[in-house]
Amino acid sequence: MEEYMKDLDLDNIINETRCAIKALSDIDIADKYSDVSIGRILNLIEEKSKSMKESGEIIRNKELIKSYNANDSKKIKILRRVDNYLSGLKIYRNSIRPKLKNRLGSYCNRKIVDARELLKFDGEEFIEVLYRSILLREVDEIGKVNSIEFLNHPDNDKVDLIYNIINSEEGRSKNIKAKGIMGRKILLDIKRKIYNIPLIGYFVRLGINICLLPKKIKQIQNSICNIYDTVRSMNGRLNKAEVFEKQLEADVIERYSSLNSRTEKLEKYRLNRINIKKENEEKEKREKILLDKFYLRYKELLMPDSREEVKNRAKVYIEKINYYFNDYEKENLSIIDLGCGKGEWLELLDESGYCAIGVDSNSSIVKELESILPKVKIVESDAIHYLIGLEDNSVDIISSFHMVEHMEIVEVIELLTECRRVLKNSGMLIVETPNPKNILTSTYYFNMDPTHKKIFPPELLAFVISESGLKVKETLMLYPLNFIPYTYEKEDPLKDIIYRFNMEQAYSVLAVKE
Repeated sequence: MEEYMKDLDLDNIINETRCAIKALSDIDIADKYSDVSIGRILNLIEEKSKSMKESGEIIRNKELIKSYNANDSKKIKILRRVDNYLSGLKIYRNSIRPKLKNRLGSYCNRKIVDARELLKFDGEEFIEVLYRSILLREVDEIGKVNSIEFLNHPDNDKVDLIYNIINSEEGRSKNIKAKGIMGRKILLDIKRKIYNIPLIGYFVRLGINICLLPKKIKQIQNSICNIYDTVRSMNGRLNKAEVFEKQLEADVIERYSSLNSRTEKLEKYRLNRINIKKENEEKEKREKILLDKFYLRYKELLMPDSREEVKNRAKVYIEKINYYFNDYEKENLSIIDLGCGKGEWLELLDESGYCAIGVDSNSSIVKELESILPKVKIVESDAIHYLIGLEDNSVDIISSFHMVEHMEIVEVIELLTECRRVLKNSGMLIVETPNPKNILTSTYYFNMDPTHKKIFPPELLAFVISESGLKVKETLMLYPLNFIPYTYEKEDPLKDIIYRFNMEQAYSVLAVKE
């Protein structure tokens, strides 16, 4: 261990480390030229290396010539042995050794690059590798332009550019030496000096050019061959391009024809769909006219109740409206009757001082009503479509007598949702429909109307109305038959049967918007 420690020169280690820091000129160390501890120097180097890691990765995976340390050379090893041998002499240690350390410190820490490897590159690639290897960074645009202009000059050589970069201020701070091109540099300098001698330089240049003429001719021939190969390659590519263009043209024509064919088919399909739609609309229109006339005749012949009888039965609703809207002026209430039919309810409202609008999709009934009730506004429209066209919170009362049984359940839900939207706060909805609890109504009278679709039990209709967001206030059982007077004072097996024949034929649900 002692022998090993003797071989180490602590001053030399400190000086080498300090020189390495000095080479990193961008490290801000206040006392980097004074005596500092080895630990602090190494810590600063480690911190700086971490900060430089990101920038170093920029050129890590790119082409560059690796350098090695001059400390590994034989000359330095010999100098160290001599230094260790003479360090025992006091005169050498005190007088000679400090001067040698100052002169040889930077040389010992110098990085060496094999410049012969640099000369294998040409053009911009040579400049980029040169900057990475000597200046340890990527070449900037100004440096690249200046370097290209320098190399394009006939009197300059790549060796000159290497020495210019190494001897620049930035190059000297990197402390890097180029190896293997000194001989070529000397020959270049000798050649330039000879060329500068009057008359002799001219003939020497001429003689050298004559000697190099075969080589230059060969280079020219090689260049011509390369140009020929390039032209031939371009012709081949051009031929391939022409073939590809023809194939592409044929493919485009084929696809264009296919597209035209598809377009024609689509156009035929579109026209066919339009014709089918027109036919369906005309068919629906014809069917509606026939059904409207049929339903009008059905009302006249199979529903023989007179207008007065219907109006008398509906007076119960006048009482309800008077009760719920007793604080309102009658003429200010907005009332809509959906599926108004022959308008008995509209006529009763008019006679009671209320102003109402009737809505029905049957054109025949609308025309007849316009002549019966000229003062009442009648609108020919589907009930849901009419409500969709109204504003929110714009109607006080909506009535619908014997209409929901003509609709599917989804349509009923949509209708009730629109009713809730257009009703004002505290507005009322009146829905009347056949009572399925009455045996005659559910089994016979309901089937008398061929347009009936679904019969609603009172509980179901009340539930659907509640789900739409309205509050059910009353369920009125209406128009009992009372075929057989029966008091039900005693239990009797016939009680329920007689009750179901005697009970009400219809019911209505009264709901409000809260």
